[in-house]
Amino acid sequence: WIQSLLSLLPNHVPLANPSPVDIGWWGDASTSFGIGVVIQGHWAVWRWAPHFKVGPSHAFDIGWAEAVAVELGL
Repeated sequence: WIQSLLSLLPNHVPLANPSPVDIGWWGDASTSFGIGVVIQGHWAVWRWAPHFKVGPSHAFDIGWAEAVAVELGL
């Protein structure tokens, strides 16, 4: 039944627009402060909780913080 279904459906679906679109996204993370994101001139800032630590000697490093900035920007 899967073969029959696949023969009826298109065999490819584009997942994204092939040309990039500039939405004016900018984001950054700091181990001492938190995260900032700007999209089309609108900005937001998230500060780390008082006892939450980010850095090389902690459970969460700058790579993790930068990834969180991207997630928040999405």
